[in-house]
Amino acid sequence: MTTPEYSPQEYLRQSLAASATYRALVGAETAAQALRTIHDDEIPPPADGTEYSAAELAALFPCAVLWEESWSHLTVATDAVEESGVVGLVIHFPVTSVIAGSARAISATVRNLFRGITTDLENSANTPGCLHVDKVTMRQPWERTRGEDVESIGDVVLLTLSVEWN
Repeated sequence: MTTPEYSPQEYLRQSLAASATYRALVGAETAAQALRTIHDDEIPPPADGTEYSAAELAALFPCAVLWEESWSHLTVATDAVEESGVVGLVIHFPVTSVIAGSARAISATVRNLFRGITTDLENSANTPGCLHVDKVTMRQPWERTRGEDVESIGDVVLLTLSVEWN
């Protein structure tokens, strides 16, 4: 068995950056530009070690955060191994004035984003350098910042997904 060049998390980074739906969300023309908006484990802290201001956070959105949830390794024969697992994905995107006043409009936006990214990930599953995605699941209902959080981080929707791979 050879060691993979990347972890599943890194393969998902590449797959998400290649997604036309994700690139449109973040305003990236290329996968390289989209990669700058995809973070591992958390949104990185400011370089000076302090906390982000609301304006600095607003400049970070939209973005995605990935983390490895689980990984299984099963030897099925002397020289054959099956691996599978789950990578978590949270997509953060700002609520625009077009959809701000309507939960139905936000739900439609989330649904279209989910469908587009899921289709893109499934279509790239057999592409070298991309993650072989089996299933994408919305882990919980989308969340929108509320109250004081809106003042500190802005009006943002979080879409939390589980991406199963093999």
